[in-house]
Amino acid sequence: MAGLPRTALLVHGLLGSKRNWRTFAKGLAAELAEETQHPWRFYLLDLRNHGASHRKPGFEGPHTLETAAHDLVRFASEVVRPETGKDPDAVIGHSLGGKIVLEYVHQTAESGGEVEAPKQAWVLDSVPGLVLSDNSGVPEVIESVKSIPTPIPSKEWLDVYLKAQGYSPGLRQWLATSLIPHSEVKGALDWQFDIQGAASMYASYRSADFWRLLHKPPPRTEIHIVRALQSDRWTPETLTSMDEAVTASRADPSAGKFHYLELEDAGHWLHADNPKGLHDMMLRRLSVL
Repeated sequence: MAGLPRTALLVHGLLGSKRNWRTFAKGLAAELAEETQHPWRFYLLDLRNHGASHRKPGFEGPHTLETAAHDLVRFASEVVRPETGKDPDAVIGHSLGGKIVLEYVHQTAESGGEVEAPKQAWVLDSVPGLVLSDNSGVPEVIESVKSIPTPIPSKEWLDVYLKAQGYSPGLRQWLATSLIPHSEVKGALDWQFDIQGAASMYASYRSADFWRLLHKPPPRTEIHIVRALQSDRWTPETLTSMDEAVTASRADPSAGKFHYLELEDAGHWLHADNPKGLHDMMLRRLSVL
């Protein structure tokens, strides 16, 4: 293998962390390197208010898609470019992270060269338009987490508490993965996210609308939106708008490309439900970079 590495930024969803994607990214990077005979480097990032970024300085408010995307632009400029000699080839995001990726594409296309727009952007099970109503249970989860006193005595205590609130085993297990040792109380636990900041980001996610960007992607950028077919995030109105965006993007020869893809046998957490299907889908398209 020779030459500059191909690079990708990958960001997680609401209340998640980069750990959620480590196994998937490692496998995809290894097979891409073998397929293309070029080294591949995936940068897995914790969004502001999440994971390792939760208590780091430099992430002042407001906590919006715009500021979160600018965090990625700054990372590309200050870390990726000095380490690899160029800006990221691909930017990938799941759920909340997917809409942040669309904002990253918008900012880099409008920046006048501060950071180049990516060759490929991947938006994984994230609705690109306004989210007027949300039946996914996320608003209720946010309010429940706000009500839980910290420090949290144990994972078992949290499970009992959430079960009494009526949450499913899968949702309880997902929230338990966001627990870390408390910094001051020995044996106790705390969240790896700031729930107030994350709630602000979620509100920004719901109010953001990127249909115009999908109708005319920036030149030399391909945007891929992947819908998990068992996900509860997609309304008939959204799918109609998706068809319109695909048609509009193909009609403008000066625009980049927009691809709408569907992944079978997967719900919202598509990398856990059908990792091989998602891996193969992304491998075929990323390998052309």
